[in-house]
Amino acid sequence: MPEVGEHIHVRPVGVAHGGAMIAHLSGPQGRATVFVRHALPGEAGRAVVTGVRSRGRIVFADMVEAASPAAGRVAPAGPPRRPRGSRGGAFPPHAGGGPRVV
Repeated sequence: MPEVGEHIHVRPVGVAHGGAMIAHLSGPQGRATVFVRHALPGEAGRAVVTGVRSRGRIVFADMVEAASPAAGRVAPAGPPRRPRGSRGGAFPPHAGGGPRVV
């Protein structure tokens, strides 16, 4: 299974609680579920592994390049702005104002 810092190819298939996308990896060592941040439904691309748990069966990654971007992907207006101590609630800055997945 992948290690932290490794780049992997992902194609998210669903949305997880908290807004991360869900993708799956298969390899000689078995299958893994990947939680991908900064991705949108329907796009594929390259992600960097940020964490590995449960003997490699659960992987966390950040999308770094969308090879086939979703129609709703936009360039973020700037760096994320979140007051210290506040919780989320805003729609991801890389998603446009189009249809939402609920």
